[in-house]
Amino acid sequence: MTVKFVCPSCNGDLIQSDNTSDGITTVVYRCKNCRETYPTRDDTPVLIYPKPNMRLLEVMYSGGSAERRRSLVQRAYDLFCYRVKTSGWVVAIKMVPTYAWAKLYNRLIIIFSRLSSSNKVECSCCGWVGLKFGIFWSAYRSLYNFACPNCGSHPRHRMLSLYVPKWIDMSSPSILHFAPEEFLDKVFKESDTGDCRTTTDITLSGVSCLSNINHLPFEDDSFDSLICIHVLEHIEDDLKAMRELRRVLRQGGTAVICVPETNKSTTVEFGFEDPAKSHHWRDYGMDIKDRLEESGFKVKTVTPKLLESNYEYYGLCDNERFHLCTK
Repeated sequence: MTVKFVCPSCNGDLIQSDNTSDGITTVVYRCKNCRETYPTRDDTPVLIYPKPNMRLLEVMYSGGSAERRRSLVQRAYDLFCYRVKTSGWVVAIKMVPTYAWAKLYNRLIIIFSRLSSSNKVECSCCGWVGLKFGIFWSAYRSLYNFACPNCGSHPRHRMLSLYVPKWIDMSSPSILHFAPEEFLDKVFKESDTGDCRTTTDITLSGVSCLSNINHLPFEDDSFDSLICIHVLEHIEDDLKAMRELRRVLRQGGTAVICVPETNKSTTVEFGFEDPAKSHHWRDYGMDIKDRLEESGFKVKTVTPKLLESNYEYYGLCDNERFHLCTK
């Protein structure tokens, strides 16, 4: 760990201490200033402010305790219960056949690609080459010619694997990655200095710390680079999150930000977290650049078509815009 954790409530210094309850001793983080106490989960600091509902974190699809994650049946049960709670029984039951069809379709693509001598696409994440990309499956819709049938990468992941080494200094020990995509692990591990990122999410397992993007547990000017891909649409107060990103980014550093965008001129706010749209709070429009600039960033927007002449070969989507932000 190359960065210093601070209290996300008051930015005070944190100290580690042991906490004993019911005969079980766990490590906690306590703020010297406001005396707020933060627990750990699977040895990961839970530096989330305001305090989360820990039970809800346990059953969310991207989290769960180590014990529950080890059991495939328990994991499937958690996923099913979560979908029932957020979307209803009909959607939860509908997941089963659509998931099975997506798995079969993608397997057939892999088989026919092995038999073919005229492969037309390549995944820049895993190196797979084939006839076409496969299905991206979700409870509400499926996108064809989208996900890599071998590793599951999406167009944005393939774009990042191609260009992140050009956009940021991979040798820097001060890189903060939100909701880190597993498809980029190989890119960072193969860099000259190895993978030295600080990673964070509000539920994801295996990150450096659990945190709320609106109250980050890091000092000002802590990072040379930030990677925040398809996160802001899940945040109720996204402008506050953007200001937090700017706060922890050093002068001269680069924040790589991407959100799902429409071709509308302005962003449409739902006013709630829509389960039918992957729990998004809004549909971003072309004014996302204005929102980032309003938060204090200088923004350069790039697209796959502008950067990569073979963007169709790598299955990149030209409406997936990437915003390179500096202070």
